[in-house]
Amino acid sequence: MGSNSETAPGNATTKHRRFVIIGVCLVAIIAAIVIGVYFVRLPVPEVLIVSESNATETLPALVKAAPIGNGAIVIMFTESLKDDDTVFYYVNFQDLNTATLESVTDPDNVALYLTQSSEPTIADGIEMQTVLRIGLVNDVAFPLLLPESFDPEDYLGTLLVQEAPWAEDTFEIFSGSFKDSTNVNENEDGGSAAAVELPPILFSQLSGEYGIKGTVTIDYITKFQDGQIKNAAVIQFDIPAVNSAPGPFLFLSKRPFLETKNGDITNEDVAIDLDDGDQGGFTVMGRFEQVLDEIDNVQDLNDYKNGSWIVWCKPYSVWLGGGPISTES
Repeated sequence: MGSNSETAPGNATTKHRRFVIIGVCLVAIIAAIVIGVYFVRLPVPEVLIVSESNATETLPALVKAAPIGNGAIVIMFTESLKDDDTVFYYVNFQDLNTATLESVTDPDNVALYLTQSSEPTIADGIEMQTVLRIGLVNDVAFPLLLPESFDPEDYLGTLLVQEAPWAEDTFEIFSGSFKDSTNVNENEDGGSAAAVELPPILFSQLSGEYGIKGTVTIDYITKFQDGQIKNAAVIQFDIPAVNSAPGPFLFLSKRPFLETKNGDITNEDVAIDLDDGDQGGFTVMGRFEQVLDEIDNVQDLNDYKNGSWIVWCKPYSVWLGGGPISTES
């Protein structure tokens, strides 16, 4: 009896210590699990790949066109992104298939000519020194860069000719005059489908965290599409260096910069995916352009002339930078 009464308190103390130790361990394990789950749920930075644009020219804009059905022979121009005074001219055989043209019996021998006459014929067009032979249509990689000496004002018409070894077997397939981009498609009132008042050019200077800087300009070009002249908005970027944020994306907003700065994005802000950016991110440096196809109607850009650009970090949902939009550079 005596020995049992002496050891009982010790046994109780030992059991108590064991329970305390077990309890502490359980608390530590639970805490570790909670902390682990918490950190797992934290957003993981979306580290996008940065790159430098390799663009050397602006997007092609229409100069003039000679419509053939729903297609056309078009003259376009681009500008050098390194030297604004350098212009390149191209000819394009657009949306046309020689095999489907009327009178064609030998599609591989259909040649394209540009003529200085607005009403060219095979009789006077090919024999005179007033034509520029582009080549056999099926052998030319369109759009074709024209010679440096080319002046679009010198060429008013175009000829498609099926050539043969003997001149008497060569015949004209199509003869047409070029119309400039303001009168290719005339409405019933005589006006041009493309000659509408466009929104002003929209300019913005970007700034922000992680080295965000540069300019973004919204300008307009004309192009030939689906048998018609159409106006298209283009975004012109001049970004001197790639920002170092983990996951930057670009948004166009109707809201003024005072409202978007250090703020949140809304459902009305338009996400602009960079064509050359990793996953569409704002991760490209240099001078380059892309079509602003996120806005369907060019006239809607009037709503953005007092708006702003937003550079947004998607991984952490925070404002990184941006700039106000104005109509003056």
